[in-house]
Amino acid sequence: MPDLSICGMEAKLLEQRTSGSEPSKLPYQLIRKITNDFDKGRILGSGGFGTVYKGVYEDGREIAVKVLHNISGVDDKEFHKEFDNLRGLKHPNIVELVGFCHEWEKELAVFEGKQVTAERLCMALCFEY
Repeated sequence: MPDLSICGMEAKLLEQRTSGSEPSKLPYQLIRKITNDFDKGRILGSGGFGTVYKGVYEDGREIAVKVLHNISGVDDKEFHKEFDNLRGLKHPNIVELVGFCHEWEKELAVFEGKQVTAERLCMALCFEY
């Protein structure tokens, strides 16, 4: 039976990364874990479209995780366009895209004084660091 734990996922994704294959789809749960739940101390930079965090796998390897803001202009179409452009880039002076996250996350929110469950699109691009 395959190891479906986060640690097992990490090992599999690291193996894929070193083999030079296509960027891996990373679960949002793993993105949260390796960025220490988006710890402010892990912020490498920030811009109009997102914030870049340092992600650290359990074995110490590091990646840069660009979490895209949920703002108008950064939608599904824009995400896929940027992803398609980046995954084809292979140059020694450009960091390589090694993974991505594109999934819906349910979260509790307060709306008109009541707690409701809302869906939020989580988009992230992961690069060599």
